[in-house]
Amino acid sequence: MSGGSPTPPDGIILSPINFVSVFQPHALYFYDPTYRYLVPDERWFLARSSTSTRIVSALLAGPAEWLEGTVVSSFPEGTQLSLNAVTIESGSAQVDLSSEALRATTVDKVRMREQLTDSLSSIATVSSVDLTVESVPVPLPDSSGTSAQRNPDVDARPLVVQDGAAGFATPSTGDVTGLGGGMSGRIAALDPRSLALSASGTLAAVGNRDGVFVVRSGKDPLRVDTRDDLVPPSIDDQGFVWVAERSDARSITAYGTGGDPHQVTSTLPEGELVSFQVSRDSTRALALLDTDDGAALYVVAITRGSDRAPTSLGPPVRVQAAAGDPVSATWVDELDVASVGRTSTGASVVRTTVGGQPETLAKPGGTATTIAGGERWCAAAPDDRRVGAAVDRRRVGHHRRRRRGPRHPALSASPVTAGPAGRPVHSPPCGAPRRHSAGRASGHVVPTAAVRGTARSWTWTWTWTWTWTWTWARARARACS
Repeated sequence: MSGGSPTPPDGIILSPINFVSVFQPHALYFYDPTYRYLVPDERWFLARSSTSTRIVSALLAGPAEWLEGTVVSSFPEGTQLSLNAVTIESGSAQVDLSSEALRATTVDKVRMREQLTDSLSSIATVSSVDLTVESVPVPLPDSSGTSAQRNPDVDARPLVVQDGAAGFATPSTGDVTGLGGGMSGRIAALDPRSLALSASGTLAAVGNRDGVFVVRSGKDPLRVDTRDDLVPPSIDDQGFVWVAERSDARSITAYGTGGDPHQVTSTLPEGELVSFQVSRDSTRALALLDTDDGAALYVVAITRGSDRAPTSLGPPVRVQAAAGDPVSATWVDELDVASVGRTSTGASVVRTTVGGQPETLAKPGGTATTIAGGERWCAAAPDDRRVGAAVDRRRVGHHRRRRRGPRHPALSASPVTAGPAGRPVHSPPCGAPRRHSAGRASGHVVPTAAVRGTARSWTWTWTWTWTWTWTWARARARACS
């Protein structure tokens, strides 16, 4: 070009509308190093009949660069498609591999089939996989694969603190069954501002005005961090409690159950850390920062040593954050994350697929202070002051009944979060009220169904969470997506 302007590179420019009509997203699945979880790696492929072949070829080539060193594949190095084509016969994908696959053990071959089955599950015409090596059938057990979990579930019941005890509330009655091993009373006695509970329910991280405590079944609470400038703690499935400093996004420590600190080398850019949350499969973390350029949301892979202790974070992958001042972020499922921001016109909520596209959700009423995510839903809640934090495995909260009377029927509903004005709250599945209080902004409910209830008063403290006093009133719930 004349005038010294640089010559644009060769290529084709597609509008977003044209792009999604030509390309389609498909998740490749790899294992975490313990082989307990299948971890997704979202990719985009041309929408053609050869998509299944392209998916398998990409799976054999390995994970995306940002996931390298965090996930593993069961395929022996060098394994390729023998025929360079995956055919589909009567719903079964015929995958013929090169001779390198013969080096795999029987267990690894079962895992190979599982990786292929899950990676091809987004192809509507594929229901199973037949595996061959150089056209020779591979004898494998009839089982569906290993015990690896894909998209681990979040317990739908609310975990609450009531009358000096922590436990799960029965949805139909609101009665609380305390946690075992002495954890119930020990957690409640710490007066938690934030709380994270492991999937097994035997390990908790409690944040309060004195720092962060580790609470184990049958053990006394152990204070592992005394700083007060901390974001709510997170907990992974390897037994490590993550503590991060709000004023320094590079100051991240993972504590073992015995209080032994492991400094994690951070690759996050400079900025004030707003929230930090480990994914349910313990392979990735979600970090929301307040930078000079505004809100920035990153997903990073977690690298661990031979003892499974976290050592470093991988290259940060930036995803779309909600507009405005950053408030909170959460994992919604294995691939989706959500964030909430505060703008001059109200709260902004965005749900984004890691490696995919963002979606702007309906604005919550009032001033949003946190966001919580669960299977197929997410919700933002408003408050005047934040007193809670994100919970990784189970929805955790605290409530005290303020006056006697029949339990509210919303406690028997399904996952939902409501956000009234005093302080936010996180409710059980499938419905919850929206608070209406004279002179204060009402909250936003994002569940899967509508619920109605009689008026009564409670105080809740939730984690993914918050604390508030609110009046149960007739309410309507709105679907998240």
